[in-house]
Amino acid sequence: MTLETTAKALFTDGHDLIVLEKNGKKPIQRAWTTRPRNTGERLKRALDEGHNLGVRLKDTDLVIDVDVKNDAQGELSWKRMCKNFPELSDLPRTTSTPSGGFHVWLLKDHTYKITKTNRDYPGIDFLSKGAQVLIGGCTTEVGVYKNLGDGVHHFAPINMLEDLNAPSPTTTEAQLTGVWDNDQLNSALEAIDPLGFRGDDHKWASFAMSCHAVTGGVGRDAWLDWAQTDPQYADESFRDMNGQRWDSFSA
Repeated sequence: MTLETTAKALFTDGHDLIVLEKNGKKPIQRAWTTRPRNTGERLKRALDEGHNLGVRLKDTDLVIDVDVKNDAQGELSWKRMCKNFPELSDLPRTTSTPSGGFHVWLLKDHTYKITKTNRDYPGIDFLSKGAQVLIGGCTTEVGVYKNLGDGVHHFAPINMLEDLNAPSPTTTEAQLTGVWDNDQLNSALEAIDPLGFRGDDHKWASFAMSCHAVTGGVGRDAWLDWAQTDPQYADESFRDMNGQRWDSFSA
């Protein structure tokens, strides 16, 4: 399927599509996590101009993004997941990535809150509401994202969701710390330029701790995604280092 065919099928099924940079992965539309749904006319114009498209995930979506590039441990982690949750082995892969990895698009109940990374499964990202993923037919400098399977999305194994589900803070913890969720922090950070923190580690750390405190630590994904919008720190190695620093803060 071509990019246009894939986009049309997803749009018809009610999915929200966003415009990405040409031959890239980054959204070009401001506030893309909360903006109104793009019209078919806007998406057609984007395709005519050569842009990639991403699908804005809902809280009932869960995309398992297995990365195998740059010695990522995604393939070993996927095998470990299939051993721990055998039902995964029977579920079709949705998209192959040009670096040799793949996506498995599953469905889940909205009550399950899955964080983007899990220490037990390095090299795998778990994407849901607040994230977007390139659709089949998109092209980057590495190659083409290709559709696999029949496009049917299956429900994620319950035991896997239970294992990955992020614990909810107690009422006392919520009152003392987090008042924003990950999406609210993400929306707030869209108005702030990370380049304004370059060269001032104290200022950066203070801001990070403030974001950690206002979310009670659950804003980790929003913080890491925002930090990577600074091209100087877009590499995954900086994301890992930034994540370790975030995890060192006390809620």
